[in-house]
Parts: sequence; C-alpha cells; structure tokens
Amino acid sequence: MRVFALAVLVLPGWFSMAAAGADTLKSQVEIIDGTIYSWKNCNSEVYGENCQRYNAGGVRNLGVGRVGDDERRSIFGVPGWDGVMPDSSHLLLYCKAENDSNNRRVFIYPLTAGFIEGSELAWGWGDYPDPDSGVTWLHAWLDTGDRDSCGWSMPGGDFTSAVACTVLVSDTGRYVRTRSFNRVLSFWDSSGQDYGFIAINQNAAPSDHSLKVFGSSEGDTLCRPMVVLFYPDTMQAGTGVRRRRGTEQSLIR
Repeated sequence: MRVFALAVLVLPGWFSMAAAGADTLKSQVEIIDGTIYSWKNCNSEVYGENCQRYNAGGVRNLGVGRVGDDERRSIFGVPGWDGVMPDSSHLLLYCKAENDSNNRRVFIYPLTAGFIEGSELAWGWGDYPDPDSGVTWLHAWLDTGDRDSCGWSMPGGDFTSAVACTVLVSDTGRYVRTRSFNRVLSFWDSSGQDYGFIAINQNAAPSDHSLKVFGSSEGDTLCRPMVVLFYPDTMQAGTGVRRRRGTEQSLIR
C-alpha cells in the first residue's frame, strides 16, 4: 500500500460548470492496486506452480489485457473516499506501454467482494509464495502462512455484470480518463460497500492479444492512478467546510 498526495485540479475542457471546483479524495488517499494473472502454465519459481496463484500487489506497472495465453486484469481500491457524491468524477490512468498500436477500450466494473493488495513485486520476482501475498486470479487474498485464504466465487474476480464506465486507450505516454466514473461511486454509495473496481481489456478484433500497461501507485509519481472529484464551490452540508477551488492545470503530457 502506498499513501500519496493527489493534486487539486480543474482540468480545462473536461468540466464546464463555472461555479464548480475540484477536490480529491481527502487530499491524501490510499490507492491500492495490483495485477492478477490467468496463466496456468507459466515458468514459475516453484516448479509446477500455477501462476493463477501469483500476487502482484507491489508492481510498478499494471497490466490489462492479454499476452499469449495469459490474461491480466488490474484491481484497484480507493478506501480514502469520504462518501460525499461529487457532481462528476474521473479516473485517470497513465498508459506507459502497449504491445500493439490498436485502440482498445478498458472496461471498469465495481467489485462485489473485498480484496487485499499484497506485496509481491511480480510473478518471477522474490520468494513465492509470500505468507501474505494478497489478491490473485483465484483469491481475493491468498495467505499461505495462516491458511485463511479467501477465494473469489469466480476466477478472475467478483464484480458486477454491468460495465460501470469505460476508457479508450489510444496512445502511450499520456493520461487517459474514464467516462462516468460517478457510476462506480454511486454503486459504492447504494451498496454501502466500497470494495474497489477491476479493469478488464476489450481484447477485440483485429487482435485478441492486446496489452495496455499503466502506472501503479508504487511507480513513478508522474504516472500514478488518480481519481478527481468535482464538487460545487459551496459549503458542504453539515460540515462548515468549503470545498477548495482548483487551479488550472493539464494532466496530459
């Protein structure tokens, strides 16, 4: 888990309500994230080990898509959200690399079960299994030490059947943003459970082996995932606190 500050922003051209300001998740927020792997027969550190059991909660890069027979999905948790619904919101992901140049949609689904991030750097790195290795393709958390692991009800994660929002990934070296991230927040608000969300690649024709690589919360500070919330520039009901207005700044580099 990494704790980092999120900039307070108004993003030009993304939000036109003149009387609105931008705030982030309590200014400082714990973003937790990791990648899970579908690959059953990878070359593992432990001979014959199934790589669906590998945790990658400590990775610097998050994979979403396919590499050969391996599908990778990325899981995020945002426990710092204060539960106050914004006017609108964006999830920002920095695309660092890709294995093809085709535009791809990444689908965002709210999770319906909680997970533990874990600390493994990647499959093939460090000692495996870690006694507290966290989320995997098969497990919401895999704890080989205490043997209190919790499996997903379905391999690859427990999430809603309906897509909450999407993001079109068309290039590397820049942030991309989701549409309608408020739908994720609304699900958390209506269900009373902020379990996080999962990102899954479209993997459509002309090739079904597309992989997009995003910066993680453990990676470069200029490439970390962010959530930006837009609130009216008025007093918060019952708090006596005025939401800060942002300063104009573009995240597109």
